[in-house]
Amino acid sequence: MPFLERGGRIVGMTYGKGDDDILRGAGLRDGADGYDVTGATLAIAIPADPLAKGVPLEYEGTNGSTDFWSIPDDATVVVWDPYDEAPVVFRWETRGGTVAMLGFHCYGASDATARLLANALGVTVPISKDTVFREVGSEEIERLLTELGLSFQIGTDAYGDPLWKVVFEGIEFVLYVDDAVDDAPGRYRDLQLYARWLTGGAVPCEVTNDWNRLMRGSRAYVDEEGDAVLAADLYLRGGVTWETMRQFIERFEGAMASFLNHILAE
Repeated sequence: MPFLERGGRIVGMTYGKGDDDILRGAGLRDGADGYDVTGATLAIAIPADPLAKGVPLEYEGTNGSTDFWSIPDDATVVVWDPYDEAPVVFRWETRGGTVAMLGFHCYGASDATARLLANALGVTVPISKDTVFREVGSEEIERLLTELGLSFQIGTDAYGDPLWKVVFEGIEFVLYVDDAVDDAPGRYRDLQLYARWLTGGAVPCEVTNDWNRLMRGSRAYVDEEGDAVLAADLYLRGGVTWETMRQFIERFEGAMASFLNHILAE
């Protein structure tokens, strides 16, 4: 098929043998969807797959959801029904292009199906202020920093986890991640902000202690090299909103300026 051979992408949403119509009509293969899985608990089979970015590890099948009774041998199953491991969403690299088949239709929708469709189409889904995050990955973090108008460089820490070096009004700070999700590589439940000033022992511990006594929402200390450090943590495990993460970073930006004035005044 010339469209696929040029690196094209076919995205199909199916319910009621839509897979059969789309793929057979395109001359790719015969196939059909299988059983109705509306209301079933569906699960991400490969959390690191591009189609699964930002999708909960489990979600409820929306009205008009189906599994597939057969898929190509070389296709990648991204979502399945864990009851019988029947594929619900699969990705198929073929003839130089990509076919993504989504086992749901427009009868019902959820944040999970919207994200799956957006990932398949390669578009960005608006994040609702009410969306609750219990873990995040690089995509959300970089989107958050971009929304805040911050420039950043991506690196890795001593453990191989990603970090982001951010500059705000001439002051550099680092965003670290921690508490990795065991069954979702690249997803984390803890964000830490860290800023360091090379003071070489010029700031006494009493000064950072005064900061900790007077201020809230961050902690300050003098590290082993005698440099002044300001840090803050946000734990996501219990659930936070997008706005909570935005304010976490914005508060730290304000705290950095205040902390610098605090140590310079001594």
